[in-house]
Amino acid sequence: MSAYENVAIELEDKEALQRARKAVRKLRGTVTVSDLVQETGMPTFEAERALKTLLAKYEGHLRVSEQGDLIYAFNPSMLVRDRQSALSKVAGVALKIGRKAVELSITVVLFGYMIVYLLLLVFIVIAGSRSNNSSSSSGGGLDIGRIVIWYYAFVWHPERLRVGRGRKAADHDEKPFYVRVNQYVLGPEKAKEDKLAERKLAADLIRHHKGVISIEDWMFASGLSRKEAESKLARYTAEFDGNVEISDDGQMLYVFEKFMRAHRDKERVSMRGLMCWMRSVPIPKLTGDNTKKANTIITAVNLFNLIFSLIIVNSPSLYMAYLMQMSEGGSFSGEQTMGILAQIGSSPTLVFLLGWVPLFLSLLFFILPIIRRLGIKVKQKAAIAENNRQQVVKIMCNAAGQSSQCLHFL
Repeated sequence: MSAYENVAIELEDKEALQRARKAVRKLRGTVTVSDLVQETGMPTFEAERALKTLLAKYEGHLRVSEQGDLIYAFNPSMLVRDRQSALSKVAGVALKIGRKAVELSITVVLFGYMIVYLLLLVFIVIAGSRSNNSSSSSGGGLDIGRIVIWYYAFVWHPERLRVGRGRKAADHDEKPFYVRVNQYVLGPEKAKEDKLAERKLAADLIRHHKGVISIEDWMFASGLSRKEAESKLARYTAEFDGNVEISDDGQMLYVFEKFMRAHRDKERVSMRGLMCWMRSVPIPKLTGDNTKKANTIITAVNLFNLIFSLIIVNSPSLYMAYLMQMSEGGSFSGEQTMGILAQIGSSPTLVFLLGWVPLFLSLLFFILPIIRRLGIKVKQKAAIAENNRQQVVKIMCNAAGQSSQCLHFL
């Protein structure tokens, strides 16, 4: 349960929060504690708690009037923070389930067809061996099968699918291989966003400054614009039970008394890690953290499937040639070996399932990474540009002593 829900439950009058919300909307979003007391008649302490609750839930920020009164400035429409509709939630779950289903299908299809083709090659080799025993001139089809089997057995042995061996490999490659396949085809899954990361950053910043910070401090730490920083800091002020005061020089300060009491010098957070330019944007990669060996294996397996599916797709013409040779009473080069492929070519269903389907999927598994490469280049340039900008901000802010003169670079 969130902080604002806890506060709402503690209100003596369960309808106070609703009355406060209606009053804020009536006053067009800009209200002080005294305005709310006058509008609703609720006690001052209850009006203040209600406004903090609303500030945590709805978009808004804090400011101070010329008379020194704290003003709660909400969006007149009372927009909920981080709002997500029921439809978008359902769509998100559906997309997640759909991606998992597609990911599983990709691995099953890729290695499933590879196994089917290898079994077919075994039959071809056996047929070719029998053909060799009966005639020394009937090994044409056998040579292809032997070459592929030899290549697979000695170059792409199944043990290589482990992508490393022993403890060293386990430390380096903790992800299952099917995840590597999915990253190769679909790209790495978007990292889960830590919803509390920004709150922790705010708490660390407040702790470092011994419970008193300014909006500029938060802008330096978060990298947000002034408008965004004011909205977020207003929310954390409500959630962390803070308050706003005006300094002697007229600066608005956010004061958190609980952080003052909890502060200990030996646990003081380093300011180095709190500056926005110290948190560089990661450069996205086409296949995530896939190793070169894993990508090579996936490419080889998919290429093997692609080549073999092309053979199956062309098997109907082989079947026709086979029938013509047999009808003329002639001998077919590699008769028993090619007879297997010819029999496959005689069945449109087998040609479709063992030829056209894997051919389409194999091409798709190569085309998708190529298409994604175009998009990843744009993201990489954007990430590099943002990291360069952060370095410029760092230089300018260090030169200006982290004063307000460099805030326009954020």
